[in-house]
Formats: sequence, structure tokens, C-alpha cells
Amino acid sequence: EMNTLLGNEAIQAAIKAGNINISNNNNSEYLQLSESSKYEQQLHQETLKKYETTKRARTILVPTSIDEIKSKLRELGHPITLFGEDHVDRRDRLREVIAALEIDDEHTKKIQKVNQTQVTETKVKVQKEITYSNASDLLI
Repeated sequence: EMNTLLGNEAIQAAIKAGNINISNNNNSEYLQLSESSKYEQQLHQETLKKYETTKRARTILVPTSIDEIKSKLRELGHPITLFGEDHVDRRDRLREVIAALEIDDEHTKKIQKVNQTQVTETKVKVQKEITYSNASDLLI
């Protein structure tokens, strides 16, 4: 009990001396980040998003059929072929596109959850059976 009393007295003495600052009001001051700090944070976020997209793209299964890949890209609003792109590149791009859309969708969901906004849209997804075949010699 004696140590506690001395501890309380020491704390009170430190507060009186100005070594410990305790605010009784809720008026807190926040400093703004500099433009360079904001820019660096934005670059960091973009780098993390790019890394996460690449990481997720490796796990996504996409069709091997050239026609199916082209139709998927069309459905997603992307060009079916970029200049100099072969079948393997197109398939990899489809993976990247799907991964980016999934990540953006998750990010949107997190923002909605934080803001406590509820979207009452119900989307009916039609599931169709997809059959994957062995890769053709062009893809190997």
C-alpha cells in the first residue's frame, strides 16, 4: 500500500511538472499528412493491390478453350486480343481481370460494411456447368 501511495504521488508530481500530459477534454488536434506522404501511401496501396491481384490470379481457374476465353473477356468488357498477345497471354490476362474484379468487389463490400450501408439488390446468378478440356499444343 505504501508503494502504491508513492506511485500515485510520483504520477501527480510528473503531471504537475508537465512531464505527463493528460487531456480532460475531447478536443484533439490532428495533423494533416504532407502531399508527399499522401502520394507515398497511395503508391503503397496500389503496390499492395497489384501484389494481391497477382497472388489471387494464380489460384483462379479459367477455361483453356480459345473461344471460351474470348467470350469471357467480352462478357467482362475487355478486348479479346491485345497487340502481340498470344493464347497463353490472353488466358493470363483473363486471370488478372477476374482477380482484379474480385478484389475490387471485396474492397467495395468492406467500404459498405464500414459505412453501414446495406445494398438490397439481389442478384440471381445462373450457374452453368463448365467443362474444362486438356490444353491444346498452342497453349503448352
